[in-house]
Amino acid sequence: MEIFFNYILKGIFLPPGGLIFLLFIGLLLLRKNRKTGITILSVTVLTFYIISTPFFSSSLIGLLETYPALTHQQIMNNKADAIVILGAGRYSGAPEYKGDTVSEPGLTRIRYGAFLHKKTGLPIITTGGTGFAKKGATSEAQLMKSSLQEDFGISSVLTEDESLNTAGNAFFTKQLLDKHGFKRVFLVTHAWHMPRSVNVFMINGIDVIPAPTAFEKTGHRGGKLLDWFPDSLENTRWALHEIIGLLWYKLRY
Repeated sequence: MEIFFNYILKGIFLPPGGLIFLLFIGLLLLRKNRKTGITILSVTVLTFYIISTPFFSSSLIGLLETYPALTHQQIMNNKADAIVILGAGRYSGAPEYKGDTVSEPGLTRIRYGAFLHKKTGLPIITTGGTGFAKKGATSEAQLMKSSLQEDFGISSVLTEDESLNTAGNAFFTKQLLDKHGFKRVFLVTHAWHMPRSVNVFMINGIDVIPAPTAFEKTGHRGGKLLDWFPDSLENTRWALHEIIGLLWYKLRY
């Protein structure tokens, strides 16, 4: 129930949900108070434009991408016991695969996890439950495992199939690590997702080596015309989601 409630809140308050609500309010006020209605509509449209620009989204994501990419020396000189890859959703009912498979963000993560495995020989742990998929669906962790085995030729994969979010990833992964006597792990996820992931894994007593991938910050500084072209709302949404998540985890834990 908590997970479902969180999804509803995200739909309402994260863009474009909140802005659409303000737009609706502005339209309603046009009849009663034209000046106020026009002001709300103008601010809403301007805000919508600004947060959709690469300049804004890149600046916001830059606040989250605080963990740099691992160097070759850091990878090879590690004292880790395993590689943990966090789930990132599913591609449901994929017609070309005749069923569910890993999502594009999930594939990005397992590709880097496979890269680390090739370098270190460490076992991989995939983590992620079924979420809101239909009853009897394959877990995200199992979908990731199948891809690692079939697409990357990696057989040594363990799965954590219970979690529904990042906090659950950490909680249930801790149990799996303890079962196998693993103490320290490479933690693989998107660079903008890493601060929240490291935070909750450490809270659960897991010693992690942050292994971020898929850096989104592109170095936009507003100097190019395309930096102000409104095509980056999704990146802004992810960044705001992570910032709110970080604040929530600080309050909760």
